[in-house]
Amino acid sequence: MQIGFNTRAAITAIDLARRGVQGPRDFLEGPFGYFSLIDPQWDPAGFADLGSVFRITELSHKPFPSGRATHGGIDGVLTLKAAHGFTAEDVETVTVRAPPLVLQLVDRAAHADMAPSYARLCGPYVVATALLQGSVGVLDFEAAAIADPRRLDLAARVRLVDDGNPSRNALAPQRVEVCLKDGRALALDLTAVLGAPGRPLGREGELAKFRAAAASGLRPLPPARVAALEAQTESLELLVDLRALVDLLMF
Repeated sequence: MQIGFNTRAAITAIDLARRGVQGPRDFLEGPFGYFSLIDPQWDPAGFADLGSVFRITELSHKPFPSGRATHGGIDGVLTLKAAHGFTAEDVETVTVRAPPLVLQLVDRAAHADMAPSYARLCGPYVVATALLQGSVGVLDFEAAAIADPRRLDLAARVRLVDDGNPSRNALAPQRVEVCLKDGRALALDLTAVLGAPGRPLGREGELAKFRAAAASGLRPLPPARVAALEAQTESLELLVDLRALVDLLMF
């Protein structure tokens, strides 16, 4: 929706400009412009590739319905679990070494009466859920799941550690370490988090995310409707009447 709203605002601005409506002067570069307010030391050289490089192609997908800053932990434990074949019951501790921003956003204690919004941003709870469930889904933030003693016990053994990254905006790299009860110590270095351009989700992963979302609404979309939407979006650039797409979303 964020990208859609931005696109709509851009199209509206173009239509207004074509009709002679004037906007504010120096709204980007001026002393009170956007760049100066966001970063007084902004560098014009950063816009040298404007019009040739399109940053929208570098956006990340969110594979799981939790805060993006929790995804490194999920990615790490699930990848290690698949590679080494251990179960959640085999895990003694989990350590996620991550940039400071990750800790700022999701380093919080899990407890049985967490609100769903809190739980989605609780790194230990989300990592514990991934280990126990094999993934993280919408239903994992219902009250019964949040109060699950197994999840809370495992979450208490998950810790996040500041890796000293100097960037205030970085979500990666991350290192996920799993210590097993049999004494084995496993680790995985993630240069990018699943869903980022450096570790893309892939088409099947995108479809799995869409299907899970379509099935988890208050009124789930029927499988046939989901399949029709997938087919429609495969050739979206050929669509001449938007109602064909909107009708598939209506009940």
